[in-house]
Amino acid sequence: MSDTRADPNEHGARFVSGSESTGTPEQALAALQEAHAQQTLELQRVRADLDRLLDASIEMSVQAEAGRSAELASRAKSEFLATISHEIRTPLHGILGNAELLLGTRLDEDQKRCVRLLRSSAQALTDILNDVLDYSKIEAGRLGLNTEPFDLGACATDAAALFESVARNKGLRLQLRLPHDLPPAVVGDASRLRQVLLNLLANAVKFTARGEVSLVLEPTTPSAPFGPGTTEVTYRVVVQDTGIGIRADRLKLLFEPFQQLDASMTRRFGGTGLGLAISQRLVGLMGGTIKADSREGEGSRFHFTLTWPTAQNLGPAATAGPRLDASLARTQPMSILLVEDNATNQAVGLEMLDRLGYSAALAVDGLAAVQAQREGLYDLILMDIQMPGMDGVEAARCIRALHSVQRPRIVALTANAAAEDRQAYLDAGMDDHLAKPFEMRDLAAVITRAFKARQTQETVPTDSAQVLDDAIRDSLKRQFGQAFLERLDETYLRTAAPLVHAAGAALAAEDGPALQRAAHALKSSSANVGAVALSRLCAELEILGKKGQLNEAVPLMTAAERSWLGVQQALQRPQTR
Repeated sequence: MSDTRADPNEHGARFVSGSESTGTPEQALAALQEAHAQQTLELQRVRADLDRLLDASIEMSVQAEAGRSAELASRAKSEFLATISHEIRTPLHGILGNAELLLGTRLDEDQKRCVRLLRSSAQALTDILNDVLDYSKIEAGRLGLNTEPFDLGACATDAAALFESVARNKGLRLQLRLPHDLPPAVVGDASRLRQVLLNLLANAVKFTARGEVSLVLEPTTPSAPFGPGTTEVTYRVVVQDTGIGIRADRLKLLFEPFQQLDASMTRRFGGTGLGLAISQRLVGLMGGTIKADSREGEGSRFHFTLTWPTAQNLGPAATAGPRLDASLARTQPMSILLVEDNATNQAVGLEMLDRLGYSAALAVDGLAAVQAQREGLYDLILMDIQMPGMDGVEAARCIRALHSVQRPRIVALTANAAAEDRQAYLDAGMDDHLAKPFEMRDLAAVITRAFKARQTQETVPTDSAQVLDDAIRDSLKRQFGQAFLERLDETYLRTAAPLVHAAGAALAAEDGPALQRAAHALKSSSANVGAVALSRLCAELEILGKKGQLNEAVPLMTAAERSWLGVQQALQRPQTR
């Protein structure tokens, strides 16, 4: 068979299959169709990928918008709670304060009973308000612990004592059983432990009509009692009652927020349904798990186990609060200015201070406070925040500007109790924070902290001959020259300022690890330039941050800030060559 080839001159085209072979137009068409089909499949895959990317993008946008909406809703809720808290706390402070002052006067038994009932009712309202705010903080992850030495036995005893009269009036036996070898002091958050105990005891007394309620602390290992070499202790805390009990199918709802066992419970016993939910979270923060055992009609048993480091060589005096009488002013003398615009709170504040032995002056707004400080130079200023005209924050800034070194202690007295509010006041130049309503023991504790801080402040050097070690600086100058020393000082001044701020912010946020890190870095750099006094203060702050003893760190932080100001002034002066 002859090989017939297409003449290119005839057709101007040639169909080739393979490297040399030729094909028919039908074969070429089939090849093109196959290529088109492959391209179509590829386009379909690309389109599917694009659709998936578009869906993912839409989903991300929806999630981002939901996140923004949730953040806005959370912020709105926080602002609402803060406003309501402020408006309720202000009159509550007047009620609680006057009730406490009344109990210190001559009253007959009926009058005392009425005033105690008034005070307990106001405290119950305060507890409800605190529960709502605490749960809001828990939801936002902002609730923390404050660790310091405290008397574990006294904490349990005080909690039980608050329910003695209520239990007695109901005909209940209230029992407290503590180990005989409790350590004199442990390290932890006494106020949060007390809050959990109060919640559990309040429920036990509330839901028990006859029989008994007991609070028991028992060691988990009875064969290993507390001794001189013990570094930590572990106790099981049990609150048990013979009350109405709980059905098995309702136990799982116990720790849910805003839950009562049924609607009739709320009508009969009251309550927000937040106490157990908050207690569960608090015990979790402290390293334990709260559990409940109950039988309907037979009573309930709530228990959790916690471990505390022991505070060695701390006896009862180390954990006792200040005395609540005129002896406080004799042992801790200070001139005090109360800045308050509310007439009721003015009367309560001045009377409380008078009972503690202080003849305080009064300013009715921020502008009057600034003028009073110009004329009087007070040691301690108790500053209300929301006032007409110049508010407390602006007044604090103005007063700080009046003093470069020997500054007064300024304490924010406010019905804004949130941690972020406290931080804002500290950032404005205030030294401490006392939330309304407060009792005389709270005021006495603030005064004691201020007095200790001023004592520490007075021992901190401020002139260049004391804040800088000449031997260290002379050595640096001999080895590396004046130019190097000036560059070192410049670098130190630039990097140390943020560390001082970070340490103060960590203390305000009650963040021990962050305080430890900032103090450690500032300790090293300060030692390098010869700021030995500041370095030593930072070393102490580092230790307290590591131990979580943040209340003890407050006066040291004040001293460190003052020492830092002295170092700044010394290093910024022209250096002799």
